[in-house]
Amino acid sequence: MRACRVMPGKRVSPRWLIFVWVMLNVTHVTKRLLHTQAQNEMNVTFSDHLAELMQLHGWSAAELARRSGLSHVAIANYVKGRTPRYSEATKLAAAFGVAPDFLLNPSVYRVGFERAAEAVKAITDPEKKAEEYNRLVRADLERIKARQEGWEAASDVVREDPPWVDQWRDRALAAEALLDQFRELLDRDKTITKKKGSRR
Repeated sequence: MRACRVMPGKRVSPRWLIFVWVMLNVTHVTKRLLHTQAQNEMNVTFSDHLAELMQLHGWSAAELARRSGLSHVAIANYVKGRTPRYSEATKLAAAFGVAPDFLLNPSVYRVGFERAAEAVKAITDPEKKAEEYNRLVRADLERIKARQEGWEAASDVVREDPPWVDQWRDRALAAEALLDQFRELLDRDKTITKKKGSRR
């Protein structure tokens, strides 16, 4: 292939020009696709949002109708794409425990909705809550053990405890007392959670 002249004294291979042209087009197309995908994620309809909330709560249209005080036909229409009046949206929002604006403007609140829903589920799940408590207790225990080992090492080195060792010991003992109380609260919470679970 012959090189073509771009600037005086400079020659560029036509292959290089074709490569640059292809790369520019690929970049442009990729940007447009990503922009379209982002727009589609942000432009969520009311019916899609309502269906997601129903799925999240595990409710059928009949269950939502019963909880909101609206008719089953009205709920079916909303799922098909009809937008409710504000008074109806207020009833739906009350049933879900959210603000009416959250229902009517899903695109505004869309970012991170799934992650927020998962976080709420994790908080309300007793097993995950117990796991988090155990993790916190373990971290506190390790911290106190490290302090106690340091205190014992300092006591071995210094025959007569200086004032700072006494303060350190007092703090370690106070922390242990708090940890015992925390363990007791954790045991009570587990007992209450188990009792609630057995009633269902």
